[in-house]
Amino acid sequence: MKDKWFGFSGWMLIGLAMLAGQGAAVAAAAEKKAPEMKVPAEARGFVGILTGKVVSTDVQEGSWVLKVDDAKAQAGSKAKKPAKLKGQKVQILPRMVLIAGKLVVDEEQVRLIKELKAGAKIVVDVKSDGLYRLRMQELPKSTASSGK
Repeated sequence: MKDKWFGFSGWMLIGLAMLAGQGAAVAAAAEKKAPEMKVPAEARGFVGILTGKVVSTDVQEGSWVLKVDDAKAQAGSKAKKPAKLKGQKVQILPRMVLIAGKLVVDEEQVRLIKELKAGAKIVVDVKSDGLYRLRMQELPKSTASSGK
C-alpha cells in the first residue's frame, strides 16, 4: 500500500512541477509581449492624471496603450519621478469594482475601451498597482476640440 501511495504522490509532484513551469512560461511570455509598455521603475506607484494619445486597444484583454505626453501626480502618488512617464507607452486597464461580493472589471470602462480609436487625444485618471500596470479610476476624457 505504501508503494502505491508513493507512486501516486510522485506523479502528483511531477504534475505540479509541470503546471508551475507552464505558469512561469506564461508569465515570461507576458513580459516579452509588451516590454515597451512597462511603467519605468521611478514612476511606479503613480496616482494621477495622464494626457496623451491612444496607440492601440486590445478588446480581448480589455486594455489599451497610451503614449504619455504629460503626467501630473496627485495626492497618494508614490512615484519618485512621475515625469519619467512622459514619452512612454503604458498599458492601461479598467478598474476593478465590487459587485455582489465579487471583484469584477468596470463594464462601463470596458465599453469605452471598445470605442477608443488610435490617435485619439485622451486625459485619464489612473492609479498604479505599484508595478507596471495602470488602472483607470474615472472614464477618460477626449481632448479633441469640438469644432465650435
